[in-house]
Amino acid sequence: VYQVMTDSLPRGYGKIKFSRFVEKKERQTEELWKIALRLHPESISSSKVENLGVSIETVGDYAEVLEQTIKLEELQLRACRYLSGKIEDLDLSMLLEDLANEIEENISFLKEELERVKGIERKVKFSEFVKELVGDRDGRV
Repeated sequence: VYQVMTDSLPRGYGKIKFSRFVEKKERQTEELWKIALRLHPESISSSKVENLGVSIETVGDYAEVLEQTIKLEELQLRACRYLSGKIEDLDLSMLLEDLANEIEENISFLKEELERVKGIERKVKFSEFVKELVGDRDGRV
């Protein structure tokens, strides 16, 4: 998802906002794979990256992707916290807690970005509304 946002948002905005998340999420995923392999090596087959089929063409699309990304991060956070409490291996438990803390930072950033985007969306809609009212008054609509 972060790679899609990096590549899809206009004028380099995605690269500025999300390129560090691509690297961060790759590292987090690698750490989770290591933990999974240590806990259940027989249940891990391969890591296949799927095409998400996400397209960001409007402010609404961007807000939707942010909302869905927050949900994914929250799911990963719950999984990390649950596992860290269930694993007896202290090193793995601490690693999961560290990952959970990083994921909380991701969620915080994403929520701030979503609020900013929603604010922009509200301003644009209001501006369009005002233009429509002015047009009505001037007899252009």
